[in-house]
Order: sequence, then C-alpha cells, then structure tokens
Amino acid sequence: MAPARSYVERALGEHLAAVRKAMEDLAKPMDSDDLNRIGFHLYEQFRPEVEPEEKGWGAKGVLDPERIRRAAG
Repeated sequence: MAPARSYVERALGEHLAAVRKAMEDLAKPMDSDDLNRIGFHLYEQFRPEVEPEEKGWGAKGVLDPERIRRAAG
C-alpha cells in the first residue's frame, strides 16, 4: 500500500487534500458494496482529460475536485 500512497501523493501534490475530501464526500452516502459496484462508473465521470497523443495508464492529466463533486449528483 505504501508505494501506491506515495505515487498518489506525488501525482496530486498540493491538490491531494482537496481531491481526497471530494472523493470522501462522494463516497460517504454509499455502503461499500454499492461503492464497489459503481466505483469505476463514478471514476469515468471525473477522470482527468489527457491529450490525444498521450496513451495508457500514467498519462498526465488534471484531476479537478469540482468534477468529483458534480459526480455526486
């Protein structure tokens, strides 16, 4: 878990706290079974946009906490 946490901390930098809060608020009303079932669908609603020439996991994009909040409906 430590390598994943370190990667996320580096990737989000100063935005980590805002992104974490937005995701916690999004997940709060759901039980773990529901979150597990629809989690990827939620991610599709707020995942970062990347440039067309960028390919694959790890492509650089900007994760917008406001898009996460809007995914909550």
